[in-house]
Amino acid sequence: MNRKSIIEFCLVPPPYGGVTVYVKRLSDRLRSEGYEVGGYYTEECKDQSIISSPIYFKEKSYCGSHNRVVKAFTQMFRMLKNTFQMWPFSIVHYHGLENLKFIWFLYKYCRKQVVITVHSMMIESFYRRTDRMNKHYMQKLAEADIQWTAVSEQARECMLRLPFSFKNEIPVIAAYVPIPNEAQIPLAKDMQDYIHQHEQNIAFYARSFMYNDGVDVYGLNEAIKLYADIVSNYKANVGLIFCLSENKDTDKINGLYLYAKELGIYDKIYWQIGAIDNINELWQNVDVYIRPTSTDGDSVAVREVLDQGTKVVASDVCWRPDGVISYQFGNGDDFLTKTIHALKCGRAKATPNFNCYNAMKQVFDNITR
Repeated sequence: MNRKSIIEFCLVPPPYGGVTVYVKRLSDRLRSEGYEVGGYYTEECKDQSIISSPIYFKEKSYCGSHNRVVKAFTQMFRMLKNTFQMWPFSIVHYHGLENLKFIWFLYKYCRKQVVITVHSMMIESFYRRTDRMNKHYMQKLAEADIQWTAVSEQARECMLRLPFSFKNEIPVIAAYVPIPNEAQIPLAKDMQDYIHQHEQNIAFYARSFMYNDGVDVYGLNEAIKLYADIVSNYKANVGLIFCLSENKDTDKINGLYLYAKELGIYDKIYWQIGAIDNINELWQNVDVYIRPTSTDGDSVAVREVLDQGTKVVASDVCWRPDGVISYQFGNGDDFLTKTIHALKCGRAKATPNFNCYNAMKQVFDNITR
């Protein structure tokens, strides 16, 4: 078994999202520096280097039967299959909080070194909702000699408020690796045309319709309302590229369209509904990225945008990296004022930051010494 071998227990994109993109970039970077890194992909994946790799495994959809016997058999089969796939790797890097019984099994009985990265501040609400068995194994893993990391100070504080203690210190390491310097896929021609038709452009991105205790996490309506205010209050011709990665919930999507029509801006917005796999090209071609989240961690998207020299206007619901222009969450006037200020400031020089990657690599280096 190669001590410098890691299995990233998370999908690579697609599906597109902050965690999956991070896992792909982290894996590629670690591999370039001497680690053997494997992982999982879905049938949506078109990357032949992943599909043909002997250390990447296709994750299939499993039976969703409500029959307890069938469900138990399916879960056991999946667990055995994953165990066989992970056997050659010395380190398991897990990016979730579900099925912690299996992670405990890998640690206790398969003698795997385990690293668990918590990506969300919502770990407390997750703990309240999860079943008793998962709570039990979360505590056992917290008290075991494994390495937990948190992507933000807020996430770490939430972890420390759980009703048990962690054996090891929890470092805060943002889930961010700069985008590699390689040829990017050009933006769709109609998106390019839209951008060129405007003096300045704002981008908004949400992976899905996500709620925390009934509150919209990404702030989709807030983004639309802000743009209506920009159109009414700012002299320059400004466009909005509105990106929503998941396109399955047509009723809610139609609700966004209706809201934009009520505000008289539906036809002024570029609606990117569905995954966009060249998001970095978008960051390079807009002036401001808005993030009106109601709860947040250390966002990958925010760091990507900052690295490209694009201004970021984000809610003050959590700590934000240097360079972010924060506004008071829920205060539409402050959101408008800060966004207009960002538009007037313009873009800065692109500067990639590898500090977060180096800190994560140090975790693995410490394990493999």
